[in-house]
Amino acid sequence: MDRQCRNRNITINDIRIDVVDSYKFLGVQAKKAMFNLYKKIRNLYLPIDCQLKLFDSTIVPILTYGCEVWGYGKLKMIVKVHTDFLKYILNVKQGTSQSLLYGELGRFALYIVINKIIVVVFWYNLLFGGYKLSSTLYSIIFQDHINYDRNYTWLING
Repeated sequence: MDRQCRNRNITINDIRIDVVDSYKFLGVQAKKAMFNLYKKIRNLYLPIDCQLKLFDSTIVPILTYGCEVWGYGKLKMIVKVHTDFLKYILNVKQGTSQSLLYGELGRFALYIVINKIIVVVFWYNLLFGGYKLSSTLYSIIFQDHINYDRNYTWLING
């Protein structure tokens, strides 16, 4: 990292944000946690439903951490971690299609979970953010709808 970036001071709400040379990718942390989970599954001979619950409670939070910030971008690594786990517990070949995995186990792709989190956080911030521009604009439009009987279908049906 060059000196100009290293000396930059970033402050948000009087909190200094450090500029770093590197960061840990969550996919790497999730893979490490998943290998630990593999060991437990192998040793305990757990049924598939318990294995899925363990994955959902230990690995999914790592994979989705901060997703409301990093958004809809590169989800291939997350999908791969998830499908690799599903293939492992079903003991199928690496070439097995994702659709078959999801259908057999009654699951959805993790990007659907991530999209849900993003939408929920966005609406929460919109409704309760107060000081944010999006929240302010929403309040103005909502008041316009109530006071002047405007018909914003997205506001009513949303």
